[in-house]
Amino acid sequence: DAADYFIGCDSVGQHMARALNKPGTVILGSTFAINTTYPNYFNIIERDTPKVYSPIRISGLEGHLADRINESTVEFTDEEINKMYESIVKDIEKKVK
Repeated sequence: DAADYFIGCDSVGQHMARALNKPGTVILGSTFAINTTYPNYFNIIERDTPKVYSPIRISGLEGHLADRINESTVEFTDEEINKMYESIVKDIEKKVK
């Protein structure tokens, strides 16, 4: 609750931030915002690259192989990282008082 803003991936941290009504940015890889996060609440960042559904939470021992299909979703270029930074700063300026 001491944080003013959450920055992280699709993880338990975003759910805690949402439960405490904290604004934030969620950076997605092989997950889909509609299934795993709060796209109408958080600033969502994801690469504009195709991805396939990854059953990471139910697939068992072969789960890591399913995620290999989506590796390109987290291979950000320097330009994409700079745009990500700008997006986060703008969102913080807008939402954190």
